[in-house]
Amino acid sequence: MSKEKFETAASAFITMPAAEHTEEPKEQETSAKEGTETADYEKLRADLINPRRRKEPQKETRSKHLQSLITPSLYKQIEKIAKKRKGSINEVVNNALMLYVLETEQKANEKGQ
Repeated sequence: MSKEKFETAASAFITMPAAEHTEEPKEQETSAKEGTETADYEKLRADLINPRRRKEPQKETRSKHLQSLITPSLYKQIEKIAKKRKGSINEVVNNALMLYVLETEQKANEKGQ
């Protein structure tokens, strides 16, 4: 077998052979999944509200830049929380947004049942 030489990355991708077969997603039991979702939600919520002193390494290494406008009074409150937790304002905002997302997903799951 000889190695093929490609001029561009796109030409290498285009000439790749198609996958032989793809697996279809399997249906999962919802009853077994419901208990773990609630436990995971409660653990994440507790960690966001009362973080541990020693932080575990972040799973996501990349981040996205977000620019947002808030009122000066809200900024001061966030700053107080960050100082109290000995963290950054960015960390407090990320935790607040994550908590909001988790609660929204939890409510949507409850309505769907």
